[in-house]
Amino acid sequence: MTTFSFFKLRARRFYPVYFVGLVLGALLAAALLATGSPSAIPTGEFSIALASALVFFPFILGGPIAPLNVPAWSLIYELAANVLYAWWMRLGGRGLYLILALSFLGFSFFSFIDGSANIGVDFHQMPAGILRTIFSFSAGIAVHRLRGEGYNHSPWVYLLFVAALLLAPVGADWRAIYDLVCIGFLFPLSIWALSKCSNEIAPNFMGLLGTLSFPMYAIHWPMIWLVNGFANRISPDAPPVFIGVVFLLILIATSYLLEQYMDRPLRERWRSKVAPAR
Repeated sequence: MTTFSFFKLRARRFYPVYFVGLVLGALLAAALLATGSPSAIPTGEFSIALASALVFFPFILGGPIAPLNVPAWSLIYELAANVLYAWWMRLGGRGLYLILALSFLGFSFFSFIDGSANIGVDFHQMPAGILRTIFSFSAGIAVHRLRGEGYNHSPWVYLLFVAALLLAPVGADWRAIYDLVCIGFLFPLSIWALSKCSNEIAPNFMGLLGTLSFPMYAIHWPMIWLVNGFANRISPDAPPVFIGVVFLLILIATSYLLEQYMDRPLRERWRSKVAPAR
């Protein structure tokens, strides 16, 4: 398979759900623009941002590189990383681990400068975003290669451990170190351990998490704005926790519908077309 053929396969995998998130974000941006909201993107920038996003190109006029659906910045980089994977997959263990180490060191440099690892969203942070994506993608390949045989143990201890890491209160002085320890070591080790779970509960539960993870990520940002907007109109005094629970339920339900009735049928149709060619 040529690199361009591989790119087309990955773009087809990314684009449908990515497009839904883009449409939701564009409708939200248009509504803010029409109502004269101070948070609205100017008309000229809106057009350029939409045109760029439609072809998986970063917005280069400053600010977020994906202003219509901010989390899509990582999807743009990830698609590029998938193309590079055609080269990476030829690397042996040493080459992969060298890329892993160098990208983590570079990303750590930018994280210490910024004060946290929450970087890569804006155009001026593009070098950090590229290194962040290279490390994450390489770490995923490494975990896959090292997963080995499964064991009959419960996944819940690892899930609770990750939840505790996410909820831990960390001061600004330690934020960068904490983020890097989690991203560079604790999270990959937890995923590696979870990949080895093989009891009766884990496959179905982990499979559902994996199935919904991409649509949830692709649409969660515009959904947050939409749910918050409706909540403020319907019940301005509603507790934030209640709004958060409602948002999560709506997000899960919407992601499930996208997976079942759009993303999966499209994947199966494209797979059936590619299989005979092989």
